[in-house]
Formats: sequence, structure tokens, C-alpha cells
Amino acid sequence: MSISHKPAPSAPPLGLTPRTHNHFAVDEQLLERARSLEPIIRQHAEVSERERRLTHAVFDAMRAEGLFRMFTPRALGGLEIDPVTVARIAEEVAGFDSAAGWALQAGNTG
Repeated sequence: MSISHKPAPSAPPLGLTPRTHNHFAVDEQLLERARSLEPIIRQHAEVSERERRLTHAVFDAMRAEGLFRMFTPRALGGLEIDPVTVARIAEEVAGFDSAAGWALQAGNTG
């Protein structure tokens, strides 16, 4: 006996705008703001590693760009960004310093 399985029709998750080839729109402006932090994150990476925590300068820079409020609803002063953008920004920051990327994603999960 063989069981036939038909894949479900592909539909974008709620709240996300599809692009071509199953890619989703990313908030490019916020991604650029995250990229602008590369110099300060890289400059402090060694100190963060040695002290086993982000430096105040890196934390303050990420906070100033609103990166710790990405999942927070707009009604509460957050950015209310979609999960794909949040993941892409965390990935970008982790490329500068893995500890900064971890702190960023952890700081956005409540």
C-alpha cells in the first residue's frame, strides 16, 4: 500500500510581503542602520570577549538604533518588525561579532 502525499500550496506567512522566488521583503533601512554599527562592534569585540559581556558602547549603540525593540509593538514604543527582518539583522550583527549577534537576538525575545 502506498500513501500519496501532495505538498500544501505555498503561501507566505501572515504579515510578510513575498518577493520573487519565495524570498520575503526585509526592512532594508533598518538593516542599513545595523550595518552602520559594524565599526563600533568590531572595535569592541576583543574587549567584549575578554570581559564576557558586551561593552557599554556596543550596547548603547544597538539600543540607540532601536535594535532591542524590534519585536516590541509600535503601541508600546517598539518597531514591530517582522521575524524575517529580525533574523536577517541578527545574522548581520553576528557577522561583526557573534556575541553581539547573540545578545541582539536574546534581547528581542522578551
